[in-house]
Amino acid sequence: MKRILAAIVLTFALASQAIAEVPPANVVRIFVQDQDGERSMGTGTLVRPDLIVTNWHVVKDRAKSGRIMVLFPDWSVCEAVVVKTDKLWDLAALRIHPVSVPIMGVGDKPEKGNMVRVGGYGPGWYQSSRGAVIGFYMPSKSAASDLIQIDARVRQGDSGGPIIRDGKLAGVLFGNSDGTYGTSVDRVRKFLNGVK
Repeated sequence: MKRILAAIVLTFALASQAIAEVPPANVVRIFVQDQDGERSMGTGTLVRPDLIVTNWHVVKDRAKSGRIMVLFPDWSVCEAVVVKTDKLWDLAALRIHPVSVPIMGVGDKPEKGNMVRVGGYGPGWYQSSRGAVIGFYMPSKSAASDLIQIDARVRQGDSGGPIIRDGKLAGVLFGNSDGTYGTSVDRVRKFLNGVK
C-alpha cells in the first residue's frame, strides 16, 4: 500500500512540474552583462526584423561597456543595442541586425475577462501559461490605465515576455510580485512610435 501511495504522489508531483515548450520563433532570450561581468536574463519579442521589445528593468543595469546578447529559439545569437527606454511603463526597445525570422504582429488591447497567453524563458527554458485579464490600473494619477493584471503564472526570467491574444502581441510582461502584470499593447505601440 505504501508503494502504491508513493507512486501516486510521485505521479502527481511529476505532472505538476514545469514542462519545457517549443517557443515561438519570435520570442527570444536576453542576456545582459555589465562591465563587472555580472549577468542577468530576461525575455523579449521580435516586433520588427531589427527591433525587440522587452522590459526596462531587464536591461537597466547594463553599463556603457556592458553587452546585451539575444538568443533565438534556433540557437542563433546576435548582439543588441538599447535604442529607447521608458522606466514608468517598464519598456525597452533593442536594435539588432535585421533577421529573417517572422515578427509577432501587434494586436489590440485585451478587455477584462479576455483569455490571454503569457510566456518567457524563466529559469532556462520557455514555458507559457494561460489566464484571464483581471483588470487594468494606472502607474500614476495622470497616466492611462495601460497596466494589465492577469490571472496567469509566470516565473523570474519571464520578464519582457509577450502577452498574446489571438496570436498577436497584446502586451509585455513585467512582474509577478503579488500577481502577474504587464504593459498593454496600446502603451507599447505608443512607445515604439517614432523608433526608426
